[in-house]
Formats: sequence, structure tokens, C-alpha cells
Amino acid sequence: SSTVPTRVGHTFVGWNTVANGSGTSYVAGNTLSMPAAPLTLHAQWVADTYSITYFANGGSTEPAAQSETFGTVVSVSATPATRTGYTFDGWNTQADGLGTPRTSGSSFTMSNANVDLYAQWTAQTFAVAFNANGGTAAPSNVSGVTDSTVTLPASTPTRAGHDFLGWNTVQAGTGTGYLASSTLVMPSNNLTLWAQWRARKFEVAYDVNGVATNPPVGVVAPTGSSIQSATVPPERTGSGPSTAAAPLTRSSDLSVLTSWHGHTPRRAPGPTVAAPPPEH
Repeated sequence: SSTVPTRVGHTFVGWNTVANGSGTSYVAGNTLSMPAAPLTLHAQWVADTYSITYFANGGSTEPAAQSETFGTVVSVSATPATRTGYTFDGWNTQADGLGTPRTSGSSFTMSNANVDLYAQWTAQTFAVAFNANGGTAAPSNVSGVTDSTVTLPASTPTRAGHDFLGWNTVQAGTGTGYLASSTLVMPSNNLTLWAQWRARKFEVAYDVNGVATNPPVGVVAPTGSSIQSATVPPERTGSGPSTAAAPLTRSSDLSVLTSWHGHTPRRAPGPTVAAPPPEH
């Protein structure tokens, strides 16, 4: 007969006069010489082979696929996939984890279908630390899991004579910048954000402390910078200035009071540097 039987997970390969296939074989549709006694032909089968394929599901280095025979007991690979910032949690027949779970090294009976196994992951938790970078009162750490969205604190550090500009992943400000209260996607590692500052500019002015000619011109400079006080003295009849040129470093506006020989200096309004006593 050309009609062949079917069997789940098997391929029909012909007929044989003995059940275990050790007798005379016949192919379906072929002819045979009828013997002088009843004859039974037994179907012959070969178990089908199916694959187990592993998918890293966002990770990497998944195990190689396996070729397994239907009905045999097979083992899931003991080699885990890897993914930076995540912990491997086994395998599942669905990428979203809603299928049948399989742990590494576990066993199951091979079905009559290929099996796809998807790595399952748990995101690890990391911290964002804040460095005031010369200032004070940096916010406390915040934390989040890998690839989650983290909101940065609204509070900001302070630094005398400076304006806070935001945060940066590099101390020098050459990395990725973030503003207070902005969001970032949590990387797969701990992260330090450095405060970024802009120095305020202040004025150094000169009070000639009386009527004089050729008064020095004031300068404006950033906080923390060092400037040279005026090297060309003002002129006043009958007196000579007693202040010497010297570097000045300030974080606020500054008035420099000129002291004249033979005269008592008059204090200028605002922050001042005291003049030396008159020389005799």
C-alpha cells in the first residue's frame, strides 16, 4: 500500500516483517510476492530530531544550540548568558517570561517541536553620588536599577563667589551634563556627578583718598583669580602714596584705599583694605 501511517515525533521509513526491523524490509508502494501463509508487516520509525535554541534577550554570549531527539530526556545548558548590569535568572520559553521557566542544568523530555529559550534578567541597583567639587552641601545619593529613569535632586550645593551651573559626569565638565531636577537613564554602574561652577566677577576699585591726579583704573576679575594692584601711583601735591603694588585675591567687591604721607587716610564705603599708618 502507498498509504503510510503517522506517529507523533517520528518519521515513517517503511515496513518490515519483524517489529524490530531485523526481517525483510519493504518500501511503501512497492510490490511483494505473496507467501503461502499470512504475513504481517510492521511499520518502522525513526525519532525526529529537534533543536533547543538559546536567546540572550538583551544580553550576550548565549549557549550554542542543541540538537535533541524526540522523547529523550535532555538537559538545559548550564552556561548562563551574560548582561552588564543585570543578574541572570534562568530561561523561559517566552521572552517576556510568561512561558515555561527552565533553570540552567535542569532536565525535561524533548517534545515534537523546536524549543526556544530566552534569558531572563533582574536589573541590578546602582547609586548616583554627588560631589560638590569645591562647594558644600551636596545632595544625598540617589539610586536606581540599570536602564531605569532616575530624577536628580532639586537641591543644589553652594560655593562662595560662584554660581552653580549643573552637574557633569566628569570633574572638569567635559562629560555629560545634567541640570538639577532633570532625569537620567541609570547606567550599569555607580555614577558620580560633579558640581559645575562659574566664578562670579567682582570689581577692584581705587579710592585716591583725597584730591589727586592720575587715579588708577579699577578692574573686574573672577572669584579666586589673582590680580596685581595698581603699579602706577596717583599724584597729590605735597604727598606720596605709601601703598605698594601687591597681588589681590577676593571673592567680593573691593575698594583699595590710598594712604598719603602726611595725611590720615579716609575710609571708603564698602569692603576695604586698611591702609598702613602714616610714615613719620
